[in-house]
Amino acid sequence: MLNFILKYPMNHFIQQAVHYMQLKHYGKALKVCDDILASGYNHPQILMIKAIALGKTGQLDSSEEIFNVLLSSFPQNPEIYYNFALILQDNNKIKEALAHYNKCLQLNPQHSSALCNAGVIELNQSNSRTAHDYFKQALNLQPGNREYLKNYAHSLFQLNDFRGAQNILIKFIDSEQFSADDMAILLECLYKNRENTKALLISEKALKLHPKKAKILNITSLLELDNKKYKRALSLSTQAIELEPNNMDFNINYLTALSYSESQPHQALSQLKKLVKSHKKSDKVYIFATTLCETQGDLNIAKKFLKKGLKNNPKCANLLLLKAKIYKQLKHPDKALKALDKALLHCQDNKLQSQVFYEKAHNFDKLGKHSKAWKAIKKANNLNKKTAINYSLDNQFIKQSNDLYASITQIKTRTAERIRENPNLIFIIGFPRSGTTLLEKILNALPNTQVLEETNAVNEVYTHLFHGNYNNYLKNLSGLSSQEILELQNSYFESINDYFDWNGKDTIIDKMPMNASHLVLIQKIFPNAKILFVIR
Repeated sequence: MLNFILKYPMNHFIQQAVHYMQLKHYGKALKVCDDILASGYNHPQILMIKAIALGKTGQLDSSEEIFNVLLSSFPQNPEIYYNFALILQDNNKIKEALAHYNKCLQLNPQHSSALCNAGVIELNQSNSRTAHDYFKQALNLQPGNREYLKNYAHSLFQLNDFRGAQNILIKFIDSEQFSADDMAILLECLYKNRENTKALLISEKALKLHPKKAKILNITSLLELDNKKYKRALSLSTQAIELEPNNMDFNINYLTALSYSESQPHQALSQLKKLVKSHKKSDKVYIFATTLCETQGDLNIAKKFLKKGLKNNPKCANLLLLKAKIYKQLKHPDKALKALDKALLHCQDNKLQSQVFYEKAHNFDKLGKHSKAWKAIKKANNLNKKTAINYSLDNQFIKQSNDLYASITQIKTRTAERIRENPNLIFIIGFPRSGTTLLEKILNALPNTQVLEETNAVNEVYTHLFHGNYNNYLKNLSGLSSQEILELQNSYFESINDYFDWNGKDTIIDKMPMNASHLVLIQKIFPNAKILFVIR
């Protein structure tokens, strides 16, 4: 090989080594480098290619040795520090890698790749603010770089800027570089921003692309919990904990779904005790255990979890708030107020503080101290304004209602023919706090009835017609054929099984006051249904 090398320009072989590196054929690149060095050509570029190839093939000690020789000869060369950092990062020597990226940036502050990689290390170590600053500098140098933008979105997510992260990630959802982690973070942002309808649509795509991604399964489970599809939520969370059995958040969501869907709560309680035992140093697990038992009315068990939690951390504001809620249920408002005062001493979060003040208002009211109750309510409302997100839902709802009203004469709702032999359907709609729940319970006392209580079953039909464009919804609704109506009916009845075990015969009582905005839709899809509109 030596004589062969001497016959050709050295650049040819350097380019060949670089070509092998680009193809990730590190063994071949290493052989070319060794042959060049054996010829007596000892150029620093060849040494660095060899050092990188050694690092990529698991020969870290030999790689480090060459990099150190290069750094001693060329201490002001930022590329040597950068490539050395890459190898160290690949071999999980994170602290040393970060130090070398920073040395590279001292010599060349405009090195955008070093900024990005350093940001990734800081992000993985939950140093969100530092990571955010690295990514921001990288984006200033290359504003359109997709990798930098996605990493920047991840840092915004860690900093709880869910709206900012969502606005960036949603742009890349159809790109090939959109990873499972990107999808999971986008779904969680949508969930945090209360855009559950959009999140559920995207989750369908996410689960098809990444059916074994535990984070996607878990966040979809949370969405279905909010949707009251407890069976579906339980199935998804079960799959998530099968993939990551020790993940506390996944287990919490699983037990929440289990507590709603399990007819015998002892199974959930037994697993809850195991979860607390496995994470006995975590405030979160005691908060969850206490809350779950308190909401289910198991105050004695709730108090036991609360006592253990406060023993673990007597300054936990969330646990002190729960202590106050239990005291309130036990009709000890004075003791509740003492717990709430203590919670305020250890609470920095505006949202949690607002909950504390609302709870104080309830207890002051119980004691007849109405002036103090009013002041507490005002403080809570002021704190809420600082954390509330303006969704403009009221304006959106009014617009949709006005559009439906304006077009109601143009949409043929009742159809003469019976499209299918539906079971009896009763829709209870109207205004909140108007007695819809009482009416539902009266009807549910009748034999052969089953209740859908405040679900999104009808809204799912609406979403199917919506297709991201409200104008299309009105057009699609007015032009539905009999076959399309039959398909939407089937979709509705299939979705019911995600909420409860329906026998296919009992009368369904679908109680959801806000379905008043879907009155025309209900009449169009279910022309034979009974509609009870309740007003105050």
